[in-house]
Amino acid sequence: MGERRCEFQRRRARHGEAPGLAVDEAPDLHRLHRQARRRRLGRGLAHLAVRVHAARRSRSFLRRGRSRHSDEHGDVSPGLPRVAIDYLPATTHFPGVGRYARELVRALVRLPRAERGELVLFEWGSEPRAIGEPWLGLDGHLDGVERVSRRLPRRLLELRARIGFDAASSCGALDLFHRIHAHYPPLRGVRQLWPVPELPARGTAAETALRARLAEFDAFLVASRDAGERLQRDHGIAAARIHRVRTGCEHWLREQRDPVARLEPAQLVVLGALRAGRGHRAILEAFARLHARKRAARLLLIGSDGPERVPVLTRAAELGLATCVEWIGQPIESRMPRVMAESAALVHLSDGELTPVTPLEACASGAGVLASPLPAFFEALGEEAVWAPPAAVEDPAELARLLERAVELGLDPAAQARRRALAGAYTWEANARATLDAWRKLAGHPAGASN
Repeated sequence: MGERRCEFQRRRARHGEAPGLAVDEAPDLHRLHRQARRRRLGRGLAHLAVRVHAARRSRSFLRRGRSRHSDEHGDVSPGLPRVAIDYLPATTHFPGVGRYARELVRALVRLPRAERGELVLFEWGSEPRAIGEPWLGLDGHLDGVERVSRRLPRRLLELRARIGFDAASSCGALDLFHRIHAHYPPLRGVRQLWPVPELPARGTAAETALRARLAEFDAFLVASRDAGERLQRDHGIAAARIHRVRTGCEHWLREQRDPVARLEPAQLVVLGALRAGRGHRAILEAFARLHARKRAARLLLIGSDGPERVPVLTRAAELGLATCVEWIGQPIESRMPRVMAESAALVHLSDGELTPVTPLEACASGAGVLASPLPAFFEALGEEAVWAPPAAVEDPAELARLLERAVELGLDPAAQARRRALAGAYTWEANARATLDAWRKLAGHPAGASN
């Protein structure tokens, strides 16, 4: 009995109880157990963090060793960065940022290994990988390329990042992470570069959210002078953090090997989601006037669904043009080169793009271009496009006149040749080399550079 009593007192003493306390005066043992569990969990997480840090240091050491070995054998030039690219959009989304990621990597892996260093393609997400070969263009070009692919929800990466496992931790030792989206994936402790396709309007909630993110990025790629000026003027980004590159535009031309005749009467194509700010209704009214004069026969609206689809198609039916106006919400990529080659003109009214890739895609095929006079567009195309200022978009007769001029230029062989020559200066190889130059410059500066 005495031994049991002594053991009981020892247990109570371990929980902070004085031997003489009454039972109803004893501390809450459940609370003490919870505190003990939390302490054990904290020690476990700390131990895990130490192991992760050691593993990262080990991977960094091994990578430096591999780099030295490669340098000695002439495989890789000294000072080349090891860069991860958010590559999932390339495998899930044909247009826009998906095409950019796909074409950039396609061009990078075709550069000599000694020029580009190591690439890590970060593919974390549950979205179906609907895009494979030949569109990716990776087959036979994977030397020095690592693919980090996880078919798990991207929100899981957010949870992992809270305990120190951000996107970069899945990629081994990195010099730089090349973003595609500004807000994803979560990154800490690695240099970050973001290519800027557009910026939200000033004073909006989207601009406020983006402004908080921009301070975390070390560098930016821009495809127009206007984009760089807006970053400096509106967001206080230092010019030294902004790198100019030319977009590529030959992707559809590359796939359209056989010559294709333009359709007459003319086919017109509009690319982009059917949303406000893209002028779809104004384009339809102008097309109706050309159709009545037998100057245009077909209008293709190619882009994802949006609030403008029903009003536009309803109006087309009212004008008796239901069979002449076609909406293609899920374009087949293999058909797009021929569609552009057959079209006399691209009509591209926009309210805020900072890259001229869409009108240049049309120029590469020789098609005429009617576009909004955005600075990024005018800088690239100059006199080789027909420009539609806002006042003309509001005037159906004036817009129809401009559209007819774009059709005439689209069917003019001499004008076609000029546009093809202009587009020839905008290649994905040149884009890749300029991007690589930006990587090299950034790798020589500490992460988290200030404005």
